[in-house]
Amino acid sequence: MPRSQPGLRIAMRHSLIWRPDRFKEQMQRGARLAEIELAEATVDEMRSVVHVITGTLKRSLHVAPNTYDGRSDKGRAQAGEDLRDVARPSMRDRTPIQAGSWVDYALYENARGGSHAFADLAFAALRSRKDEIIRSAFQRAAVAAR
Repeated sequence: MPRSQPGLRIAMRHSLIWRPDRFKEQMQRGARLAEIELAEATVDEMRSVVHVITGTLKRSLHVAPNTYDGRSDKGRAQAGEDLRDVARPSMRDRTPIQAGSWVDYALYENARGGSHAFADLAFAALRSRKDEIIRSAFQRAAVAAR
């Protein structure tokens, strides 16, 4: 390795190739991953606080694309099927996603308020973790793109 002498400078050259299309792709991937992970964390939190009598509502909570038709969810959940993975959103699909239950009484249970407000309680619990979930998703998207 060459030594530096008075009046002599050793310069290292670095080149940065700017690829805006790749940057945009990484940002979109990070945003989609963050969206899915926030929705999944919301469902996990809802499942942890929802009141369980028969378990139907808890088993029916899941993430799905906005186009999902959940009319069969109640029957499937009543039969004991856990719907967590029934309609997982795709990383490639840009369709908005939703988290919750398509069981008809879910809205009424949440509207009862207090300890019955499983969705409200889940959102409140996630407020302190949302930034970390988003940061983690973008970091993993950047690492995956390398």
